[in-house]
Amino acid sequence: MTQRDPRRLRALFDRLFEELQAFPTAEVRKIELVLQGGEFLIALENLTTQLDELDVPVPASAAATILELAALTGLDPRYTDRLDL
Repeated sequence: MTQRDPRRLRALFDRLFEELQAFPTAEVRKIELVLQGGEFLIALENLTTQLDELDVPVPASAAATILELAALTGLDPRYTDRLDL
């Protein structure tokens, strides 16, 4: 992971939730609980998995944010690959 600033990671997640208008509120709440524990990588794994399973459209702005978070957290590429990012 190139940067571990929790405020920066949290801000990116907040931006991502705004960009993902079609992502269900109930799923956002679940990920918020993981974020409260400071588990940014797990939160991103859960988020990308749910985007794939629920077939939520990922706008270009959200894709860029996901890729930035992936780089910062060291997310395994298989999570972004299944979203075709």
